[in-house]
Amino acid sequence: MNLRQLECFLTLSEELNYHRAANRLFISQPSLSTQIQNLQKDVGTALFKKVGRHIELTEAGQLLSVRAKEILMQVRATENEIQSFYKNDRSLIKIGLSGNHLIAPILKKFKKEHPHTLISVREYSTPNTIKKIINREIEFGIIFSSIKNPSIEYIPLFTEELVAVITVSNPLNDLSSITLLEIQSSPLVVLNPNFYVRNILDSAFQDEMANPNYVLEVTTYQNCLNAIRLMNGITFVPKSFFRTIKNLGLANDLVSLKIDGNFVQQPVGIASRIDYPFDKTTKDLVNAVKLFYHPV
Repeated sequence: MNLRQLECFLTLSEELNYHRAANRLFISQPSLSTQIQNLQKDVGTALFKKVGRHIELTEAGQLLSVRAKEILMQVRATENEIQSFYKNDRSLIKIGLSGNHLIAPILKKFKKEHPHTLISVREYSTPNTIKKIINREIEFGIIFSSIKNPSIEYIPLFTEELVAVITVSNPLNDLSSITLLEIQSSPLVVLNPNFYVRNILDSAFQDEMANPNYVLEVTTYQNCLNAIRLMNGITFVPKSFFRTIKNLGLANDLVSLKIDGNFVQQPVGIASRIDYPFDKTTKDLVNAVKLFYHPV
């Protein structure tokens, strides 16, 4: 039994599909099958069983899944500890975010403490962030929605509120709050369906049996704001994002409106792979994020 076999086994135990597991591992399906077969020979028993057209873990496989995670976590934690003796800072940390505003306030102080660390920040939809975490393309993500995934550790940060945003010249500017039924016929600018915020918005309109007038789909919150300036429409963004833009003086021509409905409250948290401990520098960044949202 070796570490590569355990990594292949754990990936297959999570996907329960050879094609998806092989893609995550960047190997061919025959190579993955060989790794699993050799591991089963080493332990002397089957770890997977066929159930119809699918596979499931055997009892032995379930036990090994728990133990393999513990083993790999210990190995990776040991590697991180040893590297800390001769590496002062990690050179690159990759992060996926549901909006750059979620980490922007933390970066100045962190960079002062870790001047040699490059932070690569990318905006992704929540599902895409989770996918990249699982595939180890990024170290962690700050996402909307809590995640129930055995591969993911989720740390709650705060509860976000969605708000409607309009231009100051919009007739709705006289209102303090709106309902979805009141604005369903207005020109609405939304994120594309890959984004979690769009999904909850679609569900909310459906619950109200409303027929929203979506006129434009975009891929960033900033593009949402740019678009409503052109068409005097309505868009939906996190309150923290709009507050950040407003404080920078970049939204003096826009106002936010409270949306009536329970769906507007959404959890935001840190997601990372549960079986990959952070190195010291990444841990410092994660702790800085937690401290910012939960001051002592």
